[in-house]
Amino acid sequence: MVIINIPIRNREDAELSLYKGGKVIHRDTGDVINGKSLMQQCGMALFNTRKELARQIEAHGLIKNIDYFAEPKKAGSKSIIYVFTIESASRILLSVITELGKLTDD
Repeated sequence: MVIINIPIRNREDAELSLYKGGKVIHRDTGDVINGKSLMQQCGMALFNTRKELARQIEAHGLIKNIDYFAEPKKAGSKSIIYVFTIESASRILLSVITELGKLTDD
């Protein structure tokens, strides 16, 4: 796990931190980050990642297939992984890391 020591004061800082963490996936449709990697970068425990991701999705009013995607872990698998757009991931990171983010959702 890569810990990035960048002061996070706003969404731009949060986005920069996500890119510097080296876990961003570049796709034709836009850059995304795996939910587990996002939780690691937020400094959150990973023993109940799916539940925490579902809580973050609800707390931020994220929309499936726009702000995040639920994809099969492997072809034909019932297990899913969450993948977040950089915009939604930076909102989550900001809210977890900063007091301002906990009070507002810019």
